[in-house]
Amino acid sequence: MCEPWKTLGIEPTEEKRAVKRAYSKLLRLCHPEDDPVAFQHLNEMYRIALVYAEHGIQTINDDEILFMQDVKVGEESAYESWAEDDAPEEGDSPEPAIEESSDFIEDESRMAEREVVDALMQRAEKLLYSRKVLKTSLWKNIFSHEALSNLWTKQLLAEEFFLLVATRKKRIILPSYLWILFEKTFHYRDMELRLYQYYDPRMVDKVIGYIHNAHAVVVTLETEEKEKITWTIKWYYYLYVFLVTYGILVMLTYC
Repeated sequence: MCEPWKTLGIEPTEEKRAVKRAYSKLLRLCHPEDDPVAFQHLNEMYRIALVYAEHGIQTINDDEILFMQDVKVGEESAYESWAEDDAPEEGDSPEPAIEESSDFIEDESRMAEREVVDALMQRAEKLLYSRKVLKTSLWKNIFSHEALSNLWTKQLLAEEFFLLVATRKKRIILPSYLWILFEKTFHYRDMELRLYQYYDPRMVDKVIGYIHNAHAVVVTLETEEKEKITWTIKWYYYLYVFLVTYGILVMLTYC
């Protein structure tokens, strides 16, 4: 019963947001390209934990866990076969080992960046649920933090913010200019395939839907505005033609 929670490193909970945040943090350390089997196991435990959280921790038994894990056995076997074929042959020079000191420095750096992202997310979540949510300047102040010049840190914030929006039960009603600001900051539409790979498709559909709707509204408003301008120009043109024609007729009448 405890394997999903042990894998995610959290206590049993019925809050999906806590599960998704834990999963997001672990994704930084477990990449499918580096270790597909470990990533697959993490993904399975994440999905099982979501089921626990949704239905209550005690409602899922061990047999159901085994069933959910067995679904992926064929894929794991396929990977093992590929890994054996791809193993280095005798005589191949091994890849140089990475020094422990550099690993330690990198881990320390990542921890510091993680703390920055957590702080920014606290500000973003507080702002999202406050009366000042419509103030663009406050959002830009969060998204312009100097730490986000680091691509890894910005990517991490993008996924954390994605989870914040995707896991909210009620529909988030925001003006189009804010959704467009979020898109310009994090480029979710460019990340769409990657998001579908890592997260529940319904979560991705939700966030991408917000962004697509915002762009559709802007395009509609721009189109309507252009039509208004076009009709205004036409109206002045017709008025000009009428006045010129009327003036010519008056001149001909008195001449």
